[in-house]
Amino acid sequence: MKNSRQQAAVRMTGGSPVAGAVGSAANQSARIFHRGGKAFQVCAGLDARTLICRDLQDGHLVEFTVEEIGLDSGLIRQSAGGQLRDAPDSVRKETARRRGYLREVAKQGVSMFRRGRWLRDAIDRAAHRLGDARPPSDSTVVRWWQAFLRDGFAALMSHTDLRGGKGKPRLAPGHAEKVSRAVDQCLQRPRRPVVEILDDLNTQVSVENAWALGPPARPVSRATLYRSLHNRPAIERLSAKVGAAEARRMLSLSKANPSEAPRRPLQIVQSDHGVLDVVLVDEVTGKPVGRPNLSVMICVATRMVVAWEVSLASPNEQTVLALLRQAMTGASDTRSGAGGSGVDAGHLSINTPRRLAHGQIEMVLFDRAKEFDSAAVQAACTELDIVTMFCPAYRPDNKGHIERFIGTVNRSFISSLPGTTYGSPKERLGYDAEGNATLTISALREILGRWIDTVYGLAPHQGLGGATPELVWRQCAPGRQLDSLHSDEAVARACRPSARRHVGKSGIKLFGNQRYASAELEGLRLRYGRHCEVTVRFDPMDLGHIWITHPDTRFELLVPNVDPGYAHGLTLREHDLLRKHQRAKNLNETERVRLAASRTALRREIEAAQADGTVRRRKAAAIAKDAGKRARVRQPQEAAPPHADNSQTLGVFRMRPRKALPGFALGRMSRLGVPPVGSSEADGADHES
Repeated sequence: MKNSRQQAAVRMTGGSPVAGAVGSAANQSARIFHRGGKAFQVCAGLDARTLICRDLQDGHLVEFTVEEIGLDSGLIRQSAGGQLRDAPDSVRKETARRRGYLREVAKQGVSMFRRGRWLRDAIDRAAHRLGDARPPSDSTVVRWWQAFLRDGFAALMSHTDLRGGKGKPRLAPGHAEKVSRAVDQCLQRPRRPVVEILDDLNTQVSVENAWALGPPARPVSRATLYRSLHNRPAIERLSAKVGAAEARRMLSLSKANPSEAPRRPLQIVQSDHGVLDVVLVDEVTGKPVGRPNLSVMICVATRMVVAWEVSLASPNEQTVLALLRQAMTGASDTRSGAGGSGVDAGHLSINTPRRLAHGQIEMVLFDRAKEFDSAAVQAACTELDIVTMFCPAYRPDNKGHIERFIGTVNRSFISSLPGTTYGSPKERLGYDAEGNATLTISALREILGRWIDTVYGLAPHQGLGGATPELVWRQCAPGRQLDSLHSDEAVARACRPSARRHVGKSGIKLFGNQRYASAELEGLRLRYGRHCEVTVRFDPMDLGHIWITHPDTRFELLVPNVDPGYAHGLTLREHDLLRKHQRAKNLNETERVRLAASRTALRREIEAAQADGTVRRRKAAAIAKDAGKRARVRQPQEAAPPHADNSQTLGVFRMRPRKALPGFALGRMSRLGVPPVGSSEADGADHES
């Protein structure tokens, strides 16, 4: 009887990889044993010395040791403990935790292993007994129980040691090197698409799988490639996008020493342009006209704005000269500075209102834009005793004060105006900037000037230690001479754009169709002749007159416009718009089509005339050539026999003369069938036969 029970228990656990015992030929009823007047059935072996048995009367699960049921533990001890013998401590701890939960829940009956409230309550009680702060879910416990019934003790073993994790590769043995090479290709310039690189990598894996003897290796996923790419240093990833030099500049730390920063007002002035994030409308039609450009100069020591200008036109050298004039004179109401309708900077008086921040600039810092490096701007800075410096190309961090100010204007002020476009399309999502635009260029100039003077100048600045720009300016200005070293007239003269022009019959012509003439200009033409070239200076805010420099005395002569009713007080921008409007008005679409058709017809007639001339020249040349041939006297030649064979041989081939055609010379026949001099009619007849 004892041997029969041993064989029954061994058979029950024999199918389990944990038990590993030899099977038996006993029948199904041999699994049942009796103890204490009750019948129990062996379900599975929990470990090397414990068996789980089911009470056949009430269905409860009960644990019995192999000694209690009389089973020899030597049959299962070796196999049950073999799998955990070399396992790490974490695996043993997790396996014991799972077994503990199953043991506690199984004491309350097999019916408890169903998802629901009762199983969750049983799990909570088991966690309290086991001291587990993170109990498993009811689905996890049911899955453990089903795996235990199916595979025995081996199903409860934890395999967390086989996972990847930090410092543990999850790739196949040969994939790590392939992925590393693929990442190197992703970081090369010019950059290839990542999908294309991944396809090449998986194609190589497929080729190796075709020749491999073992199981095929899994292909590399896109997530694996992106994860390996993300693990590369940031400097390598950024270098692949913007280049090594730009990446190093972007990731490097600022090493500026605050003690070396400028201490005097206007010691260093930075200048730049930027587009404002707002859509403006036309003052007459009310239709959107685009985003304006902000040109500004800022003092680095005090962060005060010394000059600014807003315009719909692209910045040019005239814009830079206007900023220099405003910064040196402080005339905030000049036509060139704020675009208003004030007085000319060359006629400022003591009572003219001036900006607080103005004076003699010591050094101005520009970038590499062509308007800053123009000859007119450099000449003006030289004449006004201003040192100019240029930042290296693609290094906006060298003039970060002006870059930050333009960003502050857009974020702190422009973003609150109607028609703003915000800083990015993501912020503008769902907002119709053109539909909500209501500001004109004049209205924007007015409110922007008030914001710069009253809000920005009085707001605490982090770069100044919490002080306001206006306070720092007032503290530094009293003990220093900030007035310009040059008069307002000299500043206005130096900041006027210049050009070289010839004095023609109608005087000097500028701006397309504007003419300037005077008695002094006529005297220069009488003195220096028709090829007299002079230097012309003009004011973009008033085309009513220009200034020319005398070639000998270097004095400036004022030359008025021949049409003062049109040009007086007219700005260059207004003149260009009027010319554009007039051209569009005079040349409508119908006339444009007719003009194009007329030009095409005229071009065809010219080509036909050229072709006719070519044909006539060819005919005349041919007639002259024929006349020369007829006049040329040829030596008489001996006639061939009438029936002689005139054929020639070429190798094994025999050639015969071609048949004469009318009008072409073949053999001894001349053109138009006329025999040459010294030949007879018989020769010609014999040749044609």
